[in-house]
Amino acid sequence: MSRMLTRTGTTPEGKPVVDFFQLVSCRGVSFEDVFTVFDTQGFVPCWASFWMQAMVAEWGREGTLLKLEAAIKDVYGESYFQEWLPKTQRLLACLDGIRDRA
Repeated sequence: MSRMLTRTGTTPEGKPVVDFFQLVSCRGVSFEDVFTVFDTQGFVPCWASFWMQAMVAEWGREGTLLKLEAAIKDVYGESYFQEWLPKTQRLLACLDGIRDRA
């Protein structure tokens, strides 16, 4: 799995921020499995990288959000998802603005 992961940064707490798009898109690893490993290893998903790559790959946003919702709730819990969703919606709006200007 580690060959398909790219560290994109570090949180203020020192946790590695990791891109995981290739794992799910090329290797078919489920979101649940990725997040379970991330949770166990102390990794933080790089959402900006994930969504940029998902947009380039033309993944359907609504379907992807539904799959992510189920996996996030299962691994991280409802409260994490409730914090994650508005941040993700703001991120997607920013990415849409960048795409529209390109």
